[in-house]
Amino acid sequence: DRNEFQGTIPSESVQLAQLEALLLYDNFLEGTLPIGIGYMSELQSLVISNNSKMSGGIPDTLGNLKKLDRLVLSNCGLSGPIPPAISEAENLKEFSLDGNFLTGEIPRELGNLHELETLMLNDNKLGGEVPQELSQLKRLTKLHLEGNDEITGEISQDICRLVNEEALVDFTTD
Repeated sequence: DRNEFQGTIPSESVQLAQLEALLLYDNFLEGTLPIGIGYMSELQSLVISNNSKMSGGIPDTLGNLKKLDRLVLSNCGLSGPIPPAISEAENLKEFSLDGNFLTGEIPRELGNLHELETLMLNDNKLGGEVPQELSQLKRLTKLHLEGNDEITGEISQDICRLVNEEALVDFTTD
């Protein structure tokens, strides 16, 4: 259920060094993601989805979160590129950035997230070709790229064959 929190995420929240989960989804938060979240070294789950009044980019510092296995920033009004440094959060299993205003290309470095099971980049403004490096994500079971009208080129067969038969791979632009 929604808490109806309003305002910004306090920069002081990053002082919660032992915090393992920060779940602020379905609220009325606004402003940007504090850069300091990337220094919460014990954080395993960061879910701030469905806060459409937020703005700004994704901090590079999120790549510092070595224990992070769930990063969900869906429908938050975020813009700018996906920082390649995110690939340094090597334990990510779920990475969802759908429903934002992200631009630029999908970073090739995401192919280094070998634990990744879910990659949701749909409904943004991403462009360029889908990087061949995504074919290295052998545990991937969900890949959504639809709704990014600027993605060009063909999807490699290696990416299409990526995962087991249960995978949901959706590249449509409808």
